[in-house]
Amino acid sequence: THLPIVIVGGKTNENQPVSLARSMADTLRDEYAITHTILEERSRTTAEHARFLPPILADHGIHRVAIVTHAWHIPRAIEIFHKGGIDAVAAPTQFTLGKNRESWIYYILPSPDGMSVLHTALHEWVGRLWYRLRY
Repeated sequence: THLPIVIVGGKTNENQPVSLARSMADTLRDEYAITHTILEERSRTTAEHARFLPPILADHGIHRVAIVTHAWHIPRAIEIFHKGGIDAVAAPTQFTLGKNRESWIYYILPSPDGMSVLHTALHEWVGRLWYRLRY
């Protein structure tokens, strides 16, 4: 597309050798030959992404962004980016889908997969509530 790619994500702990943004940029360079990326390497949370990103976008003349993240996470990410004054559109990835229309039942029955989906859903629902209260 020749559009700029802005990658966000800092180090999640002190022992991490490089930021998440740097790691993603290295992968884009090494595996896809994409070398022109813009990095924001300080943020550790979605709220920090939305707080640290506007000056970087302004410096590069970027007025609208597509947020690429897990489908579960898109509602919280879009909401906090809009609150931060960023014109953002959703570009979700990694959907949780069953193999057929009846497979949803397997996600509500006790199973490792069901618990994993429940954990992710609860994390996002609590996260959305927390972000509304805090930000």
